[in-house]
Amino acid sequence: MEERPGRGIAMTVLGIAVFSVSNALGKYFVHRYPLGEILLLRSAAAFLCLAPFLRGRDVVASLARGQLALQVVRMVLVAIELVCFYVSVSTLPLAAVSTFYLAVPIYVLVLSALFLRERVAARRWVAALVGLVGVLVALRPGATPLAGIGRAEAICVFGSLCYSVILTLTRRLRGTAGTVLVAWQLSGVLALGAGWSALRFAMPGPLDLAALAAIGLITMAGYAGVNRGLQLAPASLVAPFQYTSIVWATLTGFLVFGEVPDAGTIVGAAIIIGAGMFLLFAERATRLRPAGMPKLEAAAPAGDREGARRL
Repeated sequence: MEERPGRGIAMTVLGIAVFSVSNALGKYFVHRYPLGEILLLRSAAAFLCLAPFLRGRDVVASLARGQLALQVVRMVLVAIELVCFYVSVSTLPLAAVSTFYLAVPIYVLVLSALFLRERVAARRWVAALVGLVGVLVALRPGATPLAGIGRAEAICVFGSLCYSVILTLTRRLRGTAGTVLVAWQLSGVLALGAGWSALRFAMPGPLDLAALAAIGLITMAGYAGVNRGLQLAPASLVAPFQYTSIVWATLTGFLVFGEVPDAGTIVGAAIIIGAGMFLLFAERATRLRPAGMPKLEAAAPAGDREGARRL
């Protein structure tokens, strides 16, 4: 598949924006219904909508030798990560959970360099680190109870590590159709939710049932965006744009809950956006550089780029 970094970045940012809505709904309902039921209803609704778009040959291709194991590992990690997220937000403030997850781009950069053999240019490291500085400015760790890692915090850190591996595996499996990637993700969560709901289930009212189903549809759209972004651009390139989640969280808080961002949040968001735009324009300048001009770094060998084929 042809790589298009600009489109990959755009799809990643859009997917993360969609996830922010799903996260807010999930935190609301995790205190009202059993976790297994939430997993079951959201996944079932998403799968029903996705099923008509699945093509048999794409599904068969995902079962090919060398891909099946990666698909299964990724599916299991998606289910584990989702449980970790819901357990975390049921105890910790959403801002605290987001703080842990905003370290994901750094993990992805390291994993991309170690396991995908992607050449991580210095500008990508700089953009990721500058973005992390922006996150710290926006969230001011001292203002949230992050001192002393307890059970919930440890679960959240583990979930963020799982999510990093999921993103890396998605990049490795980029030749798989996007609908199939989402189907694999939903399958694991659906199976876990069904088994868990057999132990405890509380029938929701019509409005809650619709809202729980909407979580699945919204999440599916987010998965599709992030997966597509990783198919179109290297994981180490789109990783810094994971930081935009703090921007979307701020907008969601303002528009839905009337929360007005303070100066620290605004400055932090500006730093994050600046880092992302710097990386975007630097990548574009490199791609448009005439073939005869020397480059700032050596290109990865063709074999390495192909070997890097990969939530």
